[in-house]
Amino acid sequence: MSATASSAISVATKPLKSLSLSTRSPLPSAASVAFPTPRRRLVLVACTTGDGSKPTILVAEKLGEAGVKLLEDFANEDCSYNLTPEELNTKISLCDALIVRSGTKVGREVFESSRGRLKVVGRAGVGIDNVDLSAATEFGCLVVNAPTANTIAAAEHGIALLAGMARNVAQADASVKAGEWKRNKYVGVSLVGKTLAVMGFGKVGTEVARRAKGLGMRVIAHDPYAPADRAHAIGVDLVSFDEALATADFISLHMPLTPATSKILNDETFAKMKKGVRIVNVARGGVIDEDALVRALDAGIVAQAALDVFTKEPPAKDSPLVQHERVTVTPHLGASTMEAQEGVAIEIAEAVVGALNGELAATAVNAPMVSAEVLTELKPYVILAEKLGRLAVQLVAGGSGVKNVKVSYTSARATDDLDTRLLRAMITKGIIEPISDVYVNLVNADFTAKQRGLRISEGRVLLDGSPENPLETITVQLGNVESKFASSLSESGEVKVEGRVKDGVPHLTKVGSFEVDVTLEGSIILCRQVDQPGMIGTVGSILGESNVNVNFMSVGRIAPRKQAIMAIGVDDQPSKETLKKIGEIPAVEEFVFLKTVGKLLRIILIAEIMVEIIPSLLQTF
Repeated sequence: MSATASSAISVATKPLKSLSLSTRSPLPSAASVAFPTPRRRLVLVACTTGDGSKPTILVAEKLGEAGVKLLEDFANEDCSYNLTPEELNTKISLCDALIVRSGTKVGREVFESSRGRLKVVGRAGVGIDNVDLSAATEFGCLVVNAPTANTIAAAEHGIALLAGMARNVAQADASVKAGEWKRNKYVGVSLVGKTLAVMGFGKVGTEVARRAKGLGMRVIAHDPYAPADRAHAIGVDLVSFDEALATADFISLHMPLTPATSKILNDETFAKMKKGVRIVNVARGGVIDEDALVRALDAGIVAQAALDVFTKEPPAKDSPLVQHERVTVTPHLGASTMEAQEGVAIEIAEAVVGALNGELAATAVNAPMVSAEVLTELKPYVILAEKLGRLAVQLVAGGSGVKNVKVSYTSARATDDLDTRLLRAMITKGIIEPISDVYVNLVNADFTAKQRGLRISEGRVLLDGSPENPLETITVQLGNVESKFASSLSESGEVKVEGRVKDGVPHLTKVGSFEVDVTLEGSIILCRQVDQPGMIGTVGSILGESNVNVNFMSVGRIAPRKQAIMAIGVDDQPSKETLKKIGEIPAVEEFVFLKTVGKLLRIILIAEIMVEIIPSLLQTF
């Protein structure tokens, strides 16, 4: 094993210097006894609220019929359109999820009015600038969008506006219908050989670029986050912002509205453009200073503009921009095809239902973002991470404040190939929930940790060998605490637990300096004992007499006839009397009962693995 370690910081401002990942001390041997586990059938169970009823989903804007039908099959669906802010704030306290388009503002007041019940906000479309992500994160609400279904529709509309503007289609149409025939007035410009600058090279921008290349245009793009290989694959050159402005004959905007992009086209940037440039915007109205655009049109810097979006929608009837003779306008039609509307409805309905059902949302915008393939691969490790955090904090003696957490991962994969954000969030959840009254989930984990002064550092050990599995082990250590189970302390005095995934099931493999091997499918009894014959049978008999089913048992020892730790996995919670009998066994020096899960609402059970990914649907014990 090579011991190259790297550190990644989550909540901590700097890595903990005492975390050594370069060596591993020899560990005591472990002997395991497995007990048969009944096979689970594939069961699909709809999510319920705390009182057993279906969740309520408020649809605040028009949604395609297919999406509405999907919601009706799963939840109590309430389609209430054109709500005032006051009406929305009143309704939201009775809702578990909210679905909006671009016309409904979901601000802090909405989350405050929900009184903690709102768990998911679904944005039927790509842009989420009408949702207060900071407030959503603070209140532990997941925000999901539908980023793929309307991609082609938006790109096609951008190309339609591009071609229609170049050939004055809208103006010529209005002229002919007014009884005129002014062919000379509406002479256009050709697209072939012209340079199109795509500002924002995401999904829609990429599709616009593909189609523009098909029209014979030279395409350049500006996007600080776009991968160069994707651009080069379709013959697009990535350039700086200023170079794009200076060289483009046409500019097509496809960037989100953020503080950095708000009014990014203004008097200053218009002055950098080639005279006679033509601009298309099917992204967000706020990325253009509309007054500055009118001035640029009047000055001849901008020859024409084609706009589908505006800073305020609908714009004023007497808007100088809308009424300008060299501006083509449409009423936010980018996603308005029948196919896109149905696709967006289905995509957002599935995302919201999946989130309420406990599934990781690949379209989440305020949670760690990883691909569906990574989610599938990491699922058992995510469960392991949460359970290790929960076990570790239960080993802390009452009155000890948990402040310093060290997490280390061993893996044969390079640092860039292993995204640990999900794992860190779930460890945080496991540590905080059992000792607090807050719900912790993927959305608010880091925020909640910072709020409570919890300092988390991450480190990695790079192993030699084939990186077939994303991880070999996860270790959680809590520093500067007292332990209710002394054997859980490492040589450096920290509460320490370690685990790995075996055949898709999380296992506890180390407690303090003792190696064990016990499945984490139920709860655990840890006993420190004098290693002697008959201990497994004695403890097993006590549990059997109390009708407590044992699913797994493991013994880790220093040496024969010396100290050992027995880890017993149980499906049921033993009574106080049963635990007392175990403690009264003469060879038992200390013991502790640990829960690996809290009380769960009904969620999807997939094959052998219980999905516990959206912790906002979980309740602590």
